[in-house]
Amino acid sequence: MRMTERLVVTFVLSLLLSVGCVAQTYKSPCDFSKYKYSWMDHFMPNGVLVQERPVYSEAAKAVNAKGTVHVDLIVDSKGNVRDACAVSGHPLLQASALKATWKTKFKPNFGLILPQSKRLRYMKTEIFFKFAGR
Repeated sequence: MRMTERLVVTFVLSLLLSVGCVAQTYKSPCDFSKYKYSWMDHFMPNGVLVQERPVYSEAAKAVNAKGTVHVDLIVDSKGNVRDACAVSGHPLLQASALKATWKTKFKPNFGLILPQSKRLRYMKTEIFFKFAGR
């Protein structure tokens, strides 16, 4: 192999190794590992008792921020939000969406009828807040 070929191969290999390291260190924005939960996205419409509307902040208005904010959350069996994080959406809208999420109240036991011994402690679900802009 010529010197130029060796340099190219070395460069490509080092690039692949560095990309592999970055991919392994990436962490999801939502770390719900401390909860033993079940995933249920279809209980949202019937399971919500109170849902706060997010406030469109002055900073978001100033830059005409708009779009949808996706929030993942953990709900306990009493219907309270235990944890939440914004997965996607405009950064100026995420804080407002999270504040509204924390004020959301769900039906006890997720609106499900389960025997006492089989009650779920936590449920993971998602909420989408749509901001239309000015």
